[in-house]
Amino acid sequence: MPGEDESGCRLHLTISDDRVNPDKDVVLNPSLLTRLMREGYQFKRRHPDPYPDDQSLETARADVTDLVNATVEIWAQHLNKQHDRDWSVDFWRMLILPWICEITQRVYAHWLVFEGIAADAADGPIRVRTVAGIDRWAFPDLRELQKHLFEDATFGWWIDSVVLAARNDPQLELEPVEIDVSVPTFSDRPAPVPVTGMRKFKLSLGHTDIIGARYAGIVLALYANLLPGRGRAKKMQPPVSPDRRKNSPASLLSALDTILQATVPRTYWDDYKSLEDVGRQFRYRSGRVRVGTIDYWNDTEKIVAAMGREAGEKLAVAQHGGFYGQMRYNILATEGEYRYGRFFTWGFDRHDDYDADLAPLPSPMLTRVANTHRETANELIVVADPIRFGVTRIAPQPRGVGWLNYCDDTIRYLGALSETPLRRTFFRPYANAKTDISDEHIVENFPEIGRVDGDLHARMMNCKLLQLCSPNTTMIIAMAANVPLLAFWRPEFFTLSKTAMPYFNRLRDVGVLFDTPEAAAAQVNSIWENPTEWWGGSEIQSARREWCDRFARTSRFWLAPWMREIWRLARTA
Repeated sequence: MPGEDESGCRLHLTISDDRVNPDKDVVLNPSLLTRLMREGYQFKRRHPDPYPDDQSLETARADVTDLVNATVEIWAQHLNKQHDRDWSVDFWRMLILPWICEITQRVYAHWLVFEGIAADAADGPIRVRTVAGIDRWAFPDLRELQKHLFEDATFGWWIDSVVLAARNDPQLELEPVEIDVSVPTFSDRPAPVPVTGMRKFKLSLGHTDIIGARYAGIVLALYANLLPGRGRAKKMQPPVSPDRRKNSPASLLSALDTILQATVPRTYWDDYKSLEDVGRQFRYRSGRVRVGTIDYWNDTEKIVAAMGREAGEKLAVAQHGGFYGQMRYNILATEGEYRYGRFFTWGFDRHDDYDADLAPLPSPMLTRVANTHRETANELIVVADPIRFGVTRIAPQPRGVGWLNYCDDTIRYLGALSETPLRRTFFRPYANAKTDISDEHIVENFPEIGRVDGDLHARMMNCKLLQLCSPNTTMIIAMAANVPLLAFWRPEFFTLSKTAMPYFNRLRDVGVLFDTPEAAAAQVNSIWENPTEWWGGSEIQSARREWCDRFARTSRFWLAPWMREIWRLARTA
């Protein structure tokens, strides 16, 4: 059991650390931290937020973006040499950018976290147990690496250990522990995944998924194949490679390079020929428009798209979720999908100063649910986000200890509800990803609260009121469907883009969006008798329509503007 350790201050990176002093120690391991929190521990020293304000976020965004782009070019040259190829940097970028982007953000963020912990070591050295004896993680493909990055505590411990060793802070006293670890797999599928059946047919047409357009997407792909294309896609890689050494110390670069070398997925290394063989199953045509979303983590989809681009095809990438155009920070999107080609958005045509070829179009998925809300259930549904300490993106989300504040905000909100709406409250934990803190931590003191299982989006079409704690995809769907809703979140967790700010400010002005849980709960209490009447007011509906035109555009005749945009792209030199 955790108890006071008289031997000084410790930094805990692993669940195996069983001696914790809450007055002195810092706990970074999410499982250990969660367990101790549930046991009532209150820590006097919490690890610092690497990005405590917008200025630090902006600095990190610029530095990490440069670091990612420069590292992509280095690895493109490295992989060409390894496999005796002469592919362009853009070809390799489509494959490796998510891997490099995720690892770089993790290294950069925890570099700053450890810097803050070392600076706070006024009472003498802080001892930390680190992992040694691992020099290769043989992930079969990028999907497997992603799952380990988000869900495998030992993998996170190893990354932090490499960063700490490179930092070599005298204030942090490392205690290396050698362990022998084999990479457990989350699935038994082969890598690369073979392409057969309908998937092969769609990829042959130059089509991946368009959310909400299962069969119409095939029609669009057939149409794109009939068009005589010309020209080639613009380059994705910045024309001038940034200098990695300009804003990053040599020791940080050393840690990053060590981790990348040890984690390169086999689909880019030992099994690359098999991946390339998958791409060579298909024929490509210069000028053809390839339509649909491209999954960051699906190496098979990406090798086909990369070979298509190399042959001169153009990519029309379809938006598939929230945050796009709304949030200031999301490096994976702005350096990934925004640079793939033309990005078909759900309504926005500008996103601050980001380099993006944006085409605002009605969403087929949102069109299917437009104005379909009908109140038949006396329910207040509260929607949660995935709480993952291991996700350290410069993106719209809390970071580190901010997740604890996020949980506390939800608890404060529930505690501020009047008895009547509280008895009709149903909590929806995030269901599509592993979460480091279970929903029990939030709702254990509210036994009257129910749970929402199954299809959230179907159930909220009949609810009395929807409560959101972030500007997520559910918010976009709810706004299109005209679901009565309220939202609250801390502005520092979800920094709005300047181009989106007026539309969110309008929601704040009409009493839909709030900065504190108490203010949102007070609004629920005041409108609970008839939220449909409140939501149907002219000011709220006007603000909703303006917001939807920007971020949740719908049209019964959505197919026609999509075809026009594909025609324009095909004819663009």
